[in-house]
Amino acid sequence: MSSSKYMENSPIDVIRTVKQSAMNHWQSLLPACGVDVPAKGKHGACPICGGTDRFHFIDDNHHGDWHCRQCDQPNHGDGLDLV
Repeated sequence: MSSSKYMENSPIDVIRTVKQSAMNHWQSLLPACGVDVPAKGKHGACPICGGTDRFHFIDDNHHGDWHCRQCDQPNHGDGLDLV
């Protein structure tokens, strides 16, 4: 999609397009954006609060889903929330 096409869409449409394009690719996209994620099913350092063993990359629905046992709000989200 060209940049002029993005300009024609509302911001929410652009976000939807980005999320749709990123589905099934979050495990490689997040590190490319500077966000270290543990292997699926493992715990690691949280990129939000900095805790060393409380972040869990779930991604069962291919949206980059994650959860942190320490963060207050938000303590979970999707891949776009991390970038």
